[in-house]
Amino acid sequence: MQLSCQWDDLANIHKYAESGYDILINTTPSPMPVDKDVLLANALIMDIKTKPKNTELIDNAKNKGCQVIYGYEMFLEQALGQFNIWFGEESVTPKAHNVLEREILKCL
Repeated sequence: MQLSCQWDDLANIHKYAESGYDILINTTPSPMPVDKDVLLANALIMDIKTKPKNTELIDNAKNKGCQVIYGYEMFLEQALGQFNIWFGEESVTPKAHNVLEREILKCL
């Protein structure tokens, strides 16, 4: 699948906040890599950190009404994808997904 995407340095986030953006993904070690005023309510915000579950970025995004993706969700989907590569596409059931998610959340 190909997507028509633009990306840029976080230093230019104000330009995108003015024109609008759909997705913002934090891959930095910073708990809040951008000013909260550049978070757009209709944007999808993801922080790839797994601990803590609610980072400062995630909390600010939820307060703005953004849809969020937690870092642990990416971690879980990566693990399940790897498991499926090793053991076959049908090896992970919804029940297994729920069990793994519950166990991950205990660690957060």
